[in-house]
Amino acid sequence: METHNHTKEVGTYDLTMDARSRLAQRGLSAHQVELVLAHGVPCRDGYVMTNNAVSSRIAELKPEMKDIERLKNVTLIDLNGNIATTYRVSDRRIRRMLRK
Repeated sequence: METHNHTKEVGTYDLTMDARSRLAQRGLSAHQVELVLAHGVPCRDGYVMTNNAVSSRIAELKPEMKDIERLKNVTLIDLNGNIATTYRVSDRRIRRMLRK
């Protein structure tokens, strides 16, 4: 596709002014476009985010989401670029730590 100053790049694609307008009308962000490009199913006209593609991507992310959930209130103490210790803190303590 020919690049003009009225296009905007998303990933390796250029968005035309019309595409940017349509994305805005449909409430889609450039990040969401990149997700469809990365995880959608190629089709004759471009890419489609099928139910199976969505389910597959969610299944890929679930283990990481569980790990992240288990990290609530975990604190790592950085001592000159080394992790000195780790522990869990209360929400109240986190508020105090973040005020400093």
